[in-house]
Amino acid sequence: MRILTTILLLGIFLTTNAQKTITYEKLQDELINSSVPDIISIYSYHLEQKAELYLIDLVKDSILSEPPLYNSETKKQLTAEIVTIPEIRKRIVDSLNSNGFLDILYLRTDTVYTNIRTPNDYFVIDKPLIVVEILHGYDSGIMQSYIKVDDKEQVDKLLAIINDILSKKQRKVFKQYRENIKNLEN
Repeated sequence: MRILTTILLLGIFLTTNAQKTITYEKLQDELINSSVPDIISIYSYHLEQKAELYLIDLVKDSILSEPPLYNSETKKQLTAEIVTIPEIRKRIVDSLNSNGFLDILYLRTDTVYTNIRTPNDYFVIDKPLIVVEILHGYDSGIMQSYIKVDDKEQVDKLLAIINDILSKKQRKVFKQYRENIKNLEN
């Protein structure tokens, strides 16, 4: 259901803003100053391939969501959703910005994620250690911006930032995710 909702919202956005040029400055400004993100997703293709917890969604309570996925053989949780209030998601974006994670933003076209400033800088989902997706307002529509993180130390720093903002109960999921990332072989 989340995928269907995202596709529908993206289609509406692309239709209403088809003639507008997206600039990095405008995208970053909208992300930081103008809106509270609806969803912040943290995804690792590498963890998905190992059948470990690979997707964490920070969502608002009115978002239609999918039930968490479990691996029936290993009895491990593969995806998780954490319901957060708008202020928490805004604080996360502000912290990511102040720590330099929003200095390079990517947009997705089909399966390729392209740097909005440097079109020669692109990746596919299986390359980075994690990809952070932020679904936020842009002009009068909705935009998905992506951050790639390749380095384990940077991933740990990013997860620590989010972890410190969440409540103690919500941190359990991040503890497991951080451990899974640390256990990935180079």
